[in-house]
Amino acid sequence: MKYAALRMISFGYRVLGVLVFVAGVIFAASAAGEGGVGAFLAVFIFALLYALGFYGFGQIIAIQLGIEENLRRAADVLEKGDDF
Repeated sequence: MKYAALRMISFGYRVLGVLVFVAGVIFAASAAGEGGVGAFLAVFIFALLYALGFYGFGQIIAIQLGIEENLRRAADVLEKGDDF
């Protein structure tokens, strides 16, 4: 497996996205008790946007690594002259 560090970074960003979402839900629930529905929605939407950003960035890195790995495999097969 190549690029182990990038795979760990990708995994870290995805985990961070999930953690930000969970923390956002917790903080939004506590904000709802203090400020009502408006405060809940403001905190929840803010946390959701950041969580999707972190998770999406990690997912983009994972997709690019998968594409690179598949291209290397295809190039190796074509270089050897074997059929797919």
